[in-house]
Amino acid sequence: MSQYLQSVILSLTKGLGVTVNTDTSPELGQALSSIYGSVPAAVSIPMYSALLDVEFGAQQVLLATGPDASIQPNPFQQQAVITINKAVESELSSDGSFAAQTPLMLRNLKTQAAAYTQWQAALAKYPAAGGATGSAAANLIQASTVDVGDDVNQALTDHIDAMTSTYASAFRMMAGTSSVSQDIVSIVATFATLSVVELAQIKSLFTLVQTTSAAESLQDTSNGLTSFVFVQMLSSAASMVFSLDRVTQMAITPLGSMSNSLGSGLSAAQGQATSPMSGVVRQIVQTARIASGVLSGMLASNSSAGGSPPSGLTAGMNDLNTLFDWSLQQASGKSTTTLLSFTKLMGRTQNDTNSQVQLLSVINNLGTLASLANSFLTQNGNTAAAAAPATQLATVGAILATTNTGNGTTYTVQNGAVTVNPPAVPTPTPAASVVLANAGVSTQLAGLSQSL
Repeated sequence: MSQYLQSVILSLTKGLGVTVNTDTSPELGQALSSIYGSVPAAVSIPMYSALLDVEFGAQQVLLATGPDASIQPNPFQQQAVITINKAVESELSSDGSFAAQTPLMLRNLKTQAAAYTQWQAALAKYPAAGGATGSAAANLIQASTVDVGDDVNQALTDHIDAMTSTYASAFRMMAGTSSVSQDIVSIVATFATLSVVELAQIKSLFTLVQTTSAAESLQDTSNGLTSFVFVQMLSSAASMVFSLDRVTQMAITPLGSMSNSLGSGLSAAQGQATSPMSGVVRQIVQTARIASGVLSGMLASNSSAGGSPPSGLTAGMNDLNTLFDWSLQQASGKSTTTLLSFTKLMGRTQNDTNSQVQLLSVINNLGTLASLANSFLTQNGNTAAAAAPATQLATVGAILATTNTGNGTTYTVQNGAVTVNPPAVPTPTPAASVVLANAGVSTQLAGLSQSL
């Protein structure tokens, strides 16, 4: 779905780009020369999108090969690409318009696409993904039918559900009609009652907020942590979570429930943790575990903790049992902590993307309202806006024809009705269609008709 939304952004921003001025930004000129051989007059949005692919591609190569591999991305060209991308994002952010702000979503969408590709590769390492069975292999652990654990599966399911909702909102925002456009007739009627001065004030207010507060907030989310290092963080965290999950299911959980002599020794050691002492009024439970420090959680009878074994048990056997108990604790705790960190990372990228969608929706509506106010001013000149009531179809048509919605939405006035036409976007891919269907969103967002 993230890849499809990228194609929607590219279709909505055709012809948009950032002009290159090497006088004010010589470092940008040097970066462009190192990549293209010469300095282009402008960096188009498709060029920016391709450069983002290069930036994230280099990160994925480093993830796959490691820092000491013989083949690595050229660090000078890698930095040049980052310089170009940051310059483009800075210019787009300063523009303030919806059309210029929308491409800022590309970085987050590409981050997610790259991370999800890594997740798929990591999930494919589960034995169940290969259809292996324990009875057909020499190594029964590796060939077991172990699948994703319940807690990991729940975390992934929650993230998928959250991202499905966010992606659906992004699709509606870019491919549908905004709330302002859906009620454009009522808003036109309201603006028709305003004076020229009031219209000018409204235009100035909405333009100011659109290009400052809203645009600055969007720039903050676009330049946040999730947009730069989350490919490595999400990929590394996912790999660790999936690895620990497999180890937990294949080794840790079975070891903790053994019924042999080692399992009996573990049960006896764990019994040391709570030694009941009879009291006059109540039973007092005295813990035998170390409460803090590097051996926190270790049974105090372990020799490394300076303890002594219980009566009838040698120090070596007691250490075997207590280390077994402590190792199970440590492994389980590590798995829980890693999954919690992974869940927080997933939540962060979802929240940042959702914030981008919300801010872009606000910027879109503010831009439409400011443009509508400007259209009223243009049509009415220095006369009162009320002199052009909304019921005059020719005037209304002229006003709406010159109103820039920013996202490609257009208006048609005919036979006493206003038709709101959504922007033309690429047909959703089969995978994107599934996501939208799960969110209850139609892949064909129809236009609206409003009576005057």
